[in-house]
Amino acid sequence: MKSIVRNALRCAALALSLSGTVAVADGGTAMMTDPLLGLSFSPDTVRFPTWQDSHATRRDLGSGRKWVFGCAQSGDSSTCVIAGMRTVKSDGGGEAVSEPDFGAVVYRRGTMQQVLGTPDRMFDAKPIVSERVRKALLNDAVARYIRAFGGQQALQAQINAQRLTRDALPAPTAEALQAGGITVPAEAPR
Repeated sequence: MKSIVRNALRCAALALSLSGTVAVADGGTAMMTDPLLGLSFSPDTVRFPTWQDSHATRRDLGSGRKWVFGCAQSGDSSTCVIAGMRTVKSDGGGEAVSEPDFGAVVYRRGTMQQVLGTPDRMFDAKPIVSERVRKALLNDAVARYIRAFGGQQALQAQINAQRLTRDALPAPTAEALQAGGITVPAEAPR
C-alpha cells in the first residue's frame, strides 16, 4: 500500500515537471519536501545533517546533496532515511531543474551502503525493515525534526501551518510524533 506522503511527493514532482520550474523560497532557494512527513521547507533555514554518499547511493539516488532525516543504530551498522534534491531535464530541451526526491532507506555498515527502498516501504505488509528498526528510526527522526526546525514549538507550528493530519501519516509515524510531544490533529484546522 502506497503512503499518502509518497503520493503527495509524486503530485508535487508532477506539478513541478509540468510547470517546468521548481518550488523556490524567498531568495531563490529550492524548497525541499521531507520524506517522512511531507513538510515543505528550505534547506537553508531548516538544517538536517548531511549524508556522506557512497558509490551505491550516488548510483541509485544521484550525486546531489542529501540529508539525514532519521537513523536507527545497531552496533556498527545503521539504517537511515535520507533524501535530497535531484536534477531533472525536461523532455522539451529546456533548462534542468532541481526537485525533491522521494527519499530512500539506506543500510550502512562501515563504508558499505545499500539502498533498501523508499521510506513508505517501511510500512508495507512486508516491510523493508523490522518493526524494531522502524520504531528506533522514527523516534530518532522526531528528535532530528525538532532540532532541524528549531524546537518543538517551531515544528508544531509548521505541522499546523502546513495542515498535516494523522490521516496523512502511517500510524507508527503519528505515534512517534505524539511520543515526542508533537500533536498531529485528526483534521486540518479551519
